[in-house]
Order: sequence, then structure tokens, then C-alpha cells
Amino acid sequence: MKKDKLMTRQKTSNNEATTIDAMVSYNNGGFQPHALTDLTLHKAFIKLKEPRLLKKSDPVSIALKLDANGETGFHLFRAKVSKVRHNGAEITFHELDFKTYGALLQLENHQNSIQSA
Repeated sequence: MKKDKLMTRQKTSNNEATTIDAMVSYNNGGFQPHALTDLTLHKAFIKLKEPRLLKKSDPVSIALKLDANGETGFHLFRAKVSKVRHNGAEITFHELDFKTYGALLQLENHQNSIQSA
């Protein structure tokens, strides 16, 4: 993944979740590339090699490139860790602005249309 081009890798079967490439910052570190899955309007799962570095309620920042209404834009999400697992962490978004919420809504609708196809 290139830092200047974040993209969605489409689901290829009903058993494979859609993966979103994102830049993620946690523990006061810089943004690093990570894969997001299970992205909804309120939460996501970050795949991590070292999930033990995170604890419940830790703040996380996520930068995503999303399309909304025919326009591509970068969005910054503020989130908190809600659960740490062996392969990553579940996060819950907070303080989403209207434009970011709209982009997430459009992405979720797109994911739902792929799943029902």
C-alpha cells in the first residue's frame, strides 16, 4: 500500500470480508499502514501484528481515502479501542463530522450491495 493512495480491496467471496487500507496512529505514534475490516458507521476492526500494544479505551486516529457523492476525500476518524483480540483491535468511532459520516454511509451501502450480489 502506498501512503498517498488508500484503497478498498473488494470482497472476492461470501467468506472474505472487505478490507480497507488505512493509515492508523496509536500510542502517540505516527501514522502507519494497516488493514481495516468489518467497517460500519460506528466501528471497525484493525488488523495488527502486535495487538498487545493496545488496551481498551486507548485513543486511535485513522486516515482514510473515501469516495462520497462522486468526490474522493481524505477523512480523519477519532476512535477508541473497544476490544483487543489476538490479531488486532475493535475500535469505536466518535466525533464524526457530517461529510465523513456520509462517506461511511455510502461505503457501507456499497459493501451491502456486494454481499447481496
